[in-house]
Amino acid sequence: MRYYLHSSKRSKKKKFRVGMILLGSIFLLGGFLMIIYFSPIFTFRKIKVSGQQDVSVTAIKSFVKENFSYQKSHSLFLSLQPLKKNILHRFPEIQTMVIHRQLPHTLLISLTERKPFLEARFNNLGFLIDQNGFAFKQIQLNHLDISQLEINTNNFQKPEVGQFFISHVLWGKIQPILEHFWKEQEAFHFQEAQLVSSKRLNVVLSPGPEIYFNLEQDRPSSLLELEALRQQKDFFDLKYIDLRFSKRAFIQ
Repeated sequence: MRYYLHSSKRSKKKKFRVGMILLGSIFLLGGFLMIIYFSPIFTFRKIKVSGQQDVSVTAIKSFVKENFSYQKSHSLFLSLQPLKKNILHRFPEIQTMVIHRQLPHTLLISLTERKPFLEARFNNLGFLIDQNGFAFKQIQLNHLDISQLEINTNNFQKPEVGQFFISHVLWGKIQPILEHFWKEQEAFHFQEAQLVSSKRLNVVLSPGPEIYFNLEQDRPSSLLELEALRQQKDFFDLKYIDLRFSKRAFIQ
Protein backbone atom coordinates (compact mmCIF):
# COMPACT_ATOMS: atom_id res chain seq x y z
CA MET A 1 0.00 0.00 0.00
CA ARG A 2 2.84 2.37 0.88
CA TYR A 3 4.63 1.46 -2.38
CA TYR A 4 1.58 2.51 -4.35
CA LEU A 5 1.43 5.93 -2.63
CA HIS A 6 5.12 6.63 -3.32
CA SER A 7 4.72 5.66 -7.00
CA SER A 8 1.70 7.94 -7.34
CA LYS A 9 3.63 10.90 -5.88
CA ARG A 10 6.60 10.30 -8.16
CA SER A 11 4.30 10.08 -11.19
CA LYS A 12 2.65 13.41 -10.31
CA LYS A 13 6.03 15.11 -9.86
CA LYS A 14 7.20 13.76 -13.20
CA LYS A 15 4.07 15.03 -14.97
CA PHE A 16 4.50 18.40 -13.29
CA ARG A 17 8.12 18.69 -14.49
CA VAL A 18 7.14 17.67 -18.02
CA GLY A 19 4.31 20.22 -17.99
CA MET A 20 6.61 22.99 -16.82
CA ILE A 21 9.21 22.12 -19.45
CA LEU A 22 6.51 22.10 -22.13
CA LEU A 23 5.09 25.41 -20.91
CA GLY A 24 8.57 26.94 -20.81
CA SER A 25 9.26 25.73 -24.34
CA ILE A 26 6.03 27.31 -25.55
CA PHE A 27 6.97 30.63 -23.94
CA LEU A 28 10.47 30.47 -25.41
CA LEU A 29 9.13 29.66 -28.87
CA GLY A 30 6.53 32.42 -28.62
CA GLY A 31 9.18 34.90 -27.51
CA PHE A 32 11.45 33.86 -30.37
CA LEU A 33 8.65 34.30 -32.89
CA MET A 34 7.79 37.71 -31.45
CA ILE A 35 11.42 38.79 -31.77
CA ILE A 36 11.46 37.68 -35.41
CA TYR A 37 8.06 39.24 -36.10
CA PHE A 38 9.07 42.67 -34.82
CA SER A 39 12.76 42.52 -35.62
CA PRO A 40 13.96 45.49 -37.74
CA ILE A 41 16.14 43.03 -39.64
CA PHE A 42 13.06 41.85 -41.53
CA THR A 43 11.59 45.28 -42.23
CA PHE A 44 11.11 45.87 -45.97
CA ARG A 45 13.70 48.54 -46.66
CA LYS A 46 14.32 47.87 -50.35
CA ILE A 47 11.86 47.52 -53.22
CA LYS A 48 13.14 46.32 -56.58
CA VAL A 49 10.94 46.64 -59.68
CA SER A 50 11.70 44.93 -62.99
CA GLY A 51 9.95 44.60 -66.37
CA GLN A 52 8.64 48.17 -66.43
CA GLN A 53 8.68 50.34 -69.56
CA ASP A 54 6.13 53.14 -69.28
CA VAL A 55 4.98 52.71 -65.68
CA SER A 56 6.89 54.89 -63.21
CA VAL A 57 9.07 52.85 -60.85
CA THR A 58 9.06 55.72 -58.36
CA ALA A 59 5.25 55.75 -58.36
CA ILE A 60 5.09 52.00 -57.72
CA LYS A 61 7.59 52.20 -54.85
CA SER A 62 5.74 55.12 -53.26
CA PHE A 63 2.43 53.28 -53.54
CA VAL A 64 3.89 50.14 -51.95
CA LYS A 65 5.32 52.11 -49.02
CA GLU A 66 1.99 53.85 -48.48
CA ASN A 67 0.24 50.44 -48.33
CA PHE A 68 2.59 49.03 -45.68
CA SER A 69 1.84 49.87 -42.08
CA TYR A 70 4.61 49.61 -39.49
CA GLN A 71 3.41 46.23 -38.23
CA LYS A 72 2.91 44.75 -41.69
CA SER A 73 6.35 45.82 -42.86
CA HIS A 74 7.84 43.75 -40.03
CA SER A 75 5.90 40.58 -40.75
CA LEU A 76 7.39 37.54 -42.42
CA PHE A 77 3.94 36.01 -42.57
CA LEU A 78 2.26 38.82 -44.47
CA SER A 79 0.13 37.76 -47.44
CA LEU A 80 1.18 39.75 -50.49
CA GLN A 81 -2.04 39.08 -52.43
CA PRO A 82 -3.88 42.20 -51.15
CA LEU A 83 -0.87 44.34 -52.09
CA LYS A 84 -0.75 42.81 -55.58
CA LYS A 85 -4.48 43.43 -56.04
CA ASN A 86 -4.11 47.07 -54.97
CA ILE A 87 -1.16 47.68 -57.30
CA LEU A 88 -3.03 46.21 -60.29
CA HIS A 89 -6.03 48.39 -59.46
CA ARG A 90 -3.89 51.53 -59.09
CA PHE A 91 -1.82 50.88 -62.23
CA PRO A 92 -4.11 49.44 -64.94
CA GLU A 93 -1.18 49.60 -67.38
CA ILE A 94 0.19 46.49 -65.65
CA GLN A 95 -1.15 43.24 -67.07
CA THR A 96 0.54 40.66 -64.87
CA MET A 97 2.74 40.88 -61.79
CA VAL A 98 4.68 38.61 -59.44
CA ILE A 99 5.70 39.72 -55.93
CA HIS A 100 8.04 37.88 -53.60
CA ARG A 101 10.35 38.50 -50.69
CA GLN A 102 14.10 38.36 -50.77
CA LEU A 103 15.21 37.93 -47.19
CA PRO A 104 15.99 39.71 -45.05
CA HIS A 105 14.53 43.06 -46.15
CA THR A 106 13.89 43.25 -49.94
CA LEU A 107 10.61 43.10 -51.86
CA LEU A 108 10.87 42.00 -55.50
CA ILE A 109 8.21 43.09 -57.99
CA SER A 110 8.32 41.72 -61.54
CA LEU A 111 5.68 43.04 -63.93
CA THR A 112 4.50 42.86 -67.53
CA GLU A 113 2.82 45.91 -69.05
CA ARG A 114 -0.14 45.89 -71.40
CA LYS A 115 0.52 46.51 -75.09
CA PRO A 116 -1.81 48.84 -77.01
CA PHE A 117 -3.88 47.17 -79.72
CA LEU A 118 -5.90 50.22 -80.77
CA GLU A 119 -6.77 53.76 -79.81
CA ALA A 120 -10.46 54.19 -79.06
CA ARG A 121 -11.76 57.72 -79.60
CA PHE A 122 -14.81 59.05 -77.80
CA ASN A 123 -15.55 62.70 -78.59
CA ASN A 124 -12.22 64.42 -77.92
CA LEU A 125 -10.88 61.71 -75.64
CA GLY A 126 -8.47 58.93 -76.53
CA PHE A 127 -8.04 55.58 -74.75
CA LEU A 128 -5.46 52.86 -75.24
CA ILE A 129 -7.08 49.42 -75.54
CA ASP A 130 -5.18 46.15 -75.28
CA GLN A 131 -5.70 42.91 -77.21
CA ASN A 132 -8.43 41.83 -74.77
CA GLY A 133 -10.48 45.03 -75.03
CA PHE A 134 -9.26 46.47 -71.71
CA ALA A 135 -8.94 50.29 -71.50
CA PHE A 136 -5.72 50.91 -69.59
CA LYS A 137 -4.76 54.51 -70.29
CA GLN A 138 -6.28 57.84 -71.37
CA ILE A 139 -4.15 59.72 -73.89
CA GLN A 140 -4.07 62.61 -76.32
CA LEU A 141 -5.72 61.79 -79.66
CA ASN A 142 -3.51 60.17 -82.31
CA HIS A 143 -0.91 59.39 -79.67
CA LEU A 144 0.49 56.23 -81.29
CA ASP A 145 0.74 54.72 -84.74
CA ILE A 146 -1.91 52.08 -84.09
CA SER A 147 -5.46 51.30 -85.20
CA GLN A 148 -8.01 54.05 -84.65
CA LEU A 149 -11.54 53.18 -83.54
CA GLU A 150 -14.15 55.95 -83.42
CA ILE A 151 -16.96 55.14 -80.99
CA ASN A 152 -20.49 56.38 -81.61
CA THR A 153 -21.32 58.48 -78.55
CA ASN A 154 -25.07 57.97 -79.03
CA ASN A 155 -24.93 54.18 -78.72
CA PHE A 156 -22.02 53.62 -76.32
CA GLN A 157 -20.86 54.94 -72.98
CA LYS A 158 -17.51 56.64 -72.53
CA PRO A 159 -14.74 54.09 -71.83
CA GLU A 160 -13.40 54.00 -68.29
CA VAL A 161 -9.73 53.41 -67.57
CA GLY A 162 -9.28 50.14 -65.72
CA GLN A 163 -12.34 48.49 -67.31
CA PHE A 164 -13.30 46.66 -70.50
CA PHE A 165 -14.58 49.35 -72.83
CA ILE A 166 -17.28 47.16 -74.44
CA SER A 167 -18.75 43.74 -73.69
CA HIS A 168 -16.63 40.63 -74.22
CA VAL A 169 -19.12 39.34 -76.78
CA LEU A 170 -18.99 42.48 -78.92
CA TRP A 171 -15.21 42.73 -78.59
CA GLY A 172 -14.93 39.15 -79.81
CA LYS A 173 -16.73 40.21 -83.00
CA ILE A 174 -14.81 43.37 -83.89
CA GLN A 175 -11.31 42.39 -82.74
CA PRO A 176 -10.59 39.88 -85.56
CA ILE A 177 -11.80 42.39 -88.18
CA LEU A 178 -9.60 45.18 -86.85
CA GLU A 179 -6.64 42.82 -86.54
CA HIS A 180 -7.08 41.74 -90.17
CA PHE A 181 -6.99 45.31 -91.46
CA TRP A 182 -4.14 46.30 -89.18
CA LYS A 183 -1.99 43.42 -90.42
CA GLU A 184 -2.87 44.29 -94.01
CA GLN A 185 -2.64 48.04 -93.42
CA GLU A 186 -0.43 48.82 -96.42
CA ALA A 187 -2.41 46.66 -98.82
CA PHE A 188 -5.76 48.12 -97.73
CA HIS A 189 -4.63 51.70 -96.87
CA PHE A 190 -6.44 51.26 -93.57
CA GLN A 191 -7.27 54.60 -91.93
CA GLU A 192 -9.74 53.97 -89.12
CA ALA A 193 -12.77 51.99 -87.99
CA GLN A 194 -16.07 53.30 -86.68
CA LEU A 195 -18.14 51.37 -84.15
CA VAL A 196 -21.57 52.63 -85.14
CA SER A 197 -23.63 50.24 -83.01
CA SER A 198 -23.51 46.77 -81.52
CA LYS A 199 -24.55 45.50 -84.97
CA ARG A 200 -22.45 47.60 -87.31
CA LEU A 201 -18.76 48.34 -87.83
CA ASN A 202 -17.48 50.61 -90.59
CA VAL A 203 -13.90 50.45 -91.85
CA VAL A 204 -12.54 53.51 -93.66
CA LEU A 205 -9.76 53.18 -96.25
CA SER A 206 -7.76 56.14 -97.53
CA PRO A 207 -7.73 56.12 -100.47
CA GLY A 208 -10.50 53.65 -100.98
CA PRO A 209 -14.07 52.82 -100.02
CA GLU A 210 -15.84 52.58 -96.70
CA ILE A 211 -16.63 48.98 -95.80
CA TYR A 212 -19.72 48.12 -93.78
CA PHE A 213 -19.72 44.97 -91.61
CA ASN A 214 -22.68 43.31 -89.96
CA LEU A 215 -21.45 42.21 -86.53
CA GLU A 216 -24.22 39.63 -86.32
CA GLN A 217 -22.92 37.91 -89.46
CA ASP A 218 -20.18 35.35 -89.86
CA ARG A 219 -16.84 37.20 -89.99
CA PRO A 220 -14.69 34.78 -92.03
CA SER A 221 -17.07 34.74 -94.99
CA SER A 222 -17.26 38.57 -94.98
CA LEU A 223 -13.47 38.90 -95.00
CA LEU A 224 -13.09 36.28 -97.73
CA GLU A 225 -15.65 38.14 -99.82
CA LEU A 226 -13.73 41.36 -99.26
CA GLU A 227 -10.44 39.75 -100.30
CA ALA A 228 -12.02 38.64 -103.57
CA LEU A 229 -13.22 42.19 -104.26
CA ARG A 230 -9.80 43.61 -103.47
CA GLN A 231 -8.34 41.77 -106.44
CA GLN A 232 -10.43 43.93 -108.79
CA LYS A 233 -8.60 46.79 -110.48
CA ASP A 234 -11.13 49.43 -109.52
CA PHE A 235 -11.31 48.42 -105.83
CA PHE A 236 -9.82 51.67 -104.49
CA ASP A 237 -12.10 53.77 -106.72
CA LEU A 238 -15.24 52.45 -105.03
CA LYS A 239 -17.17 54.68 -102.61
CA TYR A 240 -18.43 51.91 -100.36
CA ILE A 241 -18.70 48.12 -99.99
CA ASP A 242 -21.67 46.89 -97.99
CA LEU A 243 -21.08 43.43 -96.51
CA ARG A 244 -24.00 43.51 -94.10
CA PHE A 245 -26.15 41.13 -96.13
CA SER A 246 -25.47 37.42 -96.23
CA LYS A 247 -24.14 35.91 -99.48
CA ARG A 248 -24.20 39.26 -101.29
CA ALA A 249 -22.06 42.40 -101.33
CA PHE A 250 -23.38 45.76 -102.49
CA ILE A 251 -20.79 48.05 -104.03
CA GLN A 252 -20.73 51.53 -105.51
